[in-house]
Amino acid sequence: MKIAVGTDDKKKIRRGHFGESQYYMIYEILNGEIFSEELRENPFASKEVHEHGQTKNILDLLHDCQIFMGRSMGGKSLPKIAEKNIDAIITTIESIDEAVKY
Repeated sequence: MKIAVGTDDKKKIRRGHFGESQYYMIYEILNGEIFSEELRENPFASKEVHEHGQTKNILDLLHDCQIFMGRSMGGKSLPKIAEKNIDAIITTIESIDEAVKY
């Protein structure tokens, strides 16, 4: 299973919308343990490119992830995420390490 966590600084979960994150930390979990980590840059996050409603682009970028974790996600995006059988976790935890281990 892979979890995508939205971040701007690679340490804390982004406060704003998941789809506007500068990066996604991707964690592969096997047998309850972190097996691998990967950093993906979000090409749709720049102010020149980003527009609301980039759900399809984010779904394509994170196509191999089964869970999206963020501190905020757009109300219009959540049904589209669910249609792809992806679980969305909205958390109040700030630290990525703490949230993924939780």
